[in-house]
Amino acid sequence: MNAVRPLQWCLIALMLLASVGPTSAGAPAAPAAPGPTKTPEVVVKGGNYTFAAAPSVSPVYTYWVSIAKAVKTVYPQFNITVTETTGALDITKRVRAKQAALGNSMADLDYTSYLGEEQFQGQPNKKMRILWYYDFLIAQWGVAKSSGIKSIEGLTGKDFNPGGAGGGIVPITKKIFEMFGVKPKYFEATQQSAIEAIENRQIIGLSKTGPVPDSFFQQIMPSVELEMIGLTKEQQAKAIEKYPYWVPYTIPAKTYGNSQEVQTVAVLTGGQTTSDLPEEVGYAFFRAMWEGGKSQWQRAYPSAANNNVIELTLRSPIPLHAGAVRYFIEHGVQVPDRLIPPEYKR
Repeated sequence: MNAVRPLQWCLIALMLLASVGPTSAGAPAAPAAPGPTKTPEVVVKGGNYTFAAAPSVSPVYTYWVSIAKAVKTVYPQFNITVTETTGALDITKRVRAKQAALGNSMADLDYTSYLGEEQFQGQPNKKMRILWYYDFLIAQWGVAKSSGIKSIEGLTGKDFNPGGAGGGIVPITKKIFEMFGVKPKYFEATQQSAIEAIENRQIIGLSKTGPVPDSFFQQIMPSVELEMIGLTKEQQAKAIEKYPYWVPYTIPAKTYGNSQEVQTVAVLTGGQTTSDLPEEVGYAFFRAMWEGGKSQWQRAYPSAANNNVIELTLRSPIPLHAGAVRYFIEHGVQVPDRLIPPEYKR
C-alpha cells in the first residue's frame, strides 16, 4: 500500500493542474469578462431651497407646489418653500437676484435674460441654466363676447389688459400687437385685478399664457362670457419668423363656451436656475420630477401629463444645468454640445 501512495499523489496533482488551466504553467491570466458599467451613486445632502412659482390663480402655481412635494417625497432631506410671484418676468428677476434657486420660466425670457437683450439689455446672465421644460404656455387673448370683437385689430382704442404685471404674456402681447399695428389702451394690473376689471366692465378683455383650457379664463366665464381672438395664419407665420423661440398653436373652437377657433403662438415653459445650484441638487430635482414624484405633478397639472420632458428640454435655447446633463448622459440621452455648460465635467 505504501508503494501506491506516491502514485495517488501524482494523479491528484495532475488533476489539480488540469483544473487550473495553462496559467499554472506560466501563461498570463485571461482578463475577466467585462460587466455592466455601474454609475457611481450621486450623493445628495439636501438643504433648504425656494421655488418661485406663478400667481396662485394660475395652474402653473399648482404645478410647482406638486414639484416641491415630489422632491420631498423622493428626497426627504430637502425643505422646499414655494413662493407666489407676479409672473415670469418677476421670477426671472428673483432667480437672477438669488432670491429663488429654481423658478418657472418661459423660453423667450430665458433667451433674452441669458444674452442680455430686450428687458435685460446690456445685462446678460451667462450663469443662467435650464433644468427642464415641461410644457408649452399658449398666448391667449379673451374679450367680452358682448363687445362683438372677433380679431386683435378690434382692440385698437379699447381698454385691454396685456397680462398680469410681471408676467411673460405682457411682452408677447405687446410685441405682436406692435407688429400688426394694434393699439389698445393698456390697463396694467395683476392677474387678479384684471379679472375684477373685466367683471366690472372696466376693460374689454385680458391676456394670459397657460395651458388650454386655462382655469384663469374658466373662472371668468360664469360672470362674463368670453370670445377668444387671435392671429391670421399669415400673421402667425410672420410672428414666428421674427421670434424663433415661439411656435404656432391653434386654440380649438368651444374651448371656452362657444368661443371661436383662433391661431396664436406658444412658448416653452420650464424650470430656470443658475450654475450656482450644485450639480447634485439639480440632478436630484430632475430625478424626483421625472421618476419617483412624476405622478404627483401629472395629477396636479394634467395638461402636460403626457409630455416628454426630456424631448422638450433638449429644445432649450440656452445651456442646461449640469445636473440635468448628468441625468441625461446616465440614461443614454445624447445632449447637443450647445446645451452642455462649461461647469459640467464629463
